[in-house]
Amino acid sequence: MTAKRNTDWDRLYREGWQLLSPGIPLIAVGMASCGRAAAAEAVYQSALQASRQTNQTCSVISTGCLGFCQMEPLVEIRLPDGQGSLYGLVTPDRMTELVGACGSLVLPEDGCIGRFPALSEETSTTDHCLTALPDHPFYRGQVRLITRHCGRIDPASLEQAVAVGAYRSIEKVLSTMAPEDVIQLLQDSGLRGRGGAGYPTGRKWQTARAAPGQPKYVICNAD
Repeated sequence: MTAKRNTDWDRLYREGWQLLSPGIPLIAVGMASCGRAAAAEAVYQSALQASRQTNQTCSVISTGCLGFCQMEPLVEIRLPDGQGSLYGLVTPDRMTELVGACGSLVLPEDGCIGRFPALSEETSTTDHCLTALPDHPFYRGQVRLITRHCGRIDPASLEQAVAVGAYRSIEKVLSTMAPEDVIQLLQDSGLRGRGGAGYPTGRKWQTARAAPGQPKYVICNAD
């Protein structure tokens, strides 16, 4: 989905939270490259199949990487109150048990790495999503800022990203700023390219805006 100037950001926010907090138990399977290499796709399909066969009311989504790659496949079970439990080295056969536990709202301790706090607007903007796992050696000492939602949302979902606070700068630009204001802000910031020339970004954008021809494109090297 592409965000445009007339995007209804409130709608994106609501739709994103409906996906992340649907009011029923949610099963989130890590499906980054590390998870897929450890057969997370089979775990994901097993979760879908188990939910259908048991008529269990739950939502199954895929997420990105939590960073704990040696424990993949990782599965989070998130209850309706927003609290989540993280399980590691999950096999496809185990998904029947975990899906069944969603019905009783009593999650097993076996294989549970730790517990997440509720993924709410407050925690998305002020806390770090892994603060419920402070005693685990892997996460102890980590302070996640930009990556604090990795592994808890679908990285391909614009709605989920907006729901946890992403793209706020873009929202401000599209809703309150004129093109000239954006270019001036870049010029005032002193932002430069990371190459040898260190070319000022604001000047580059101003040159592109003044050049003839439509449409204009921004090509971003974001590696």
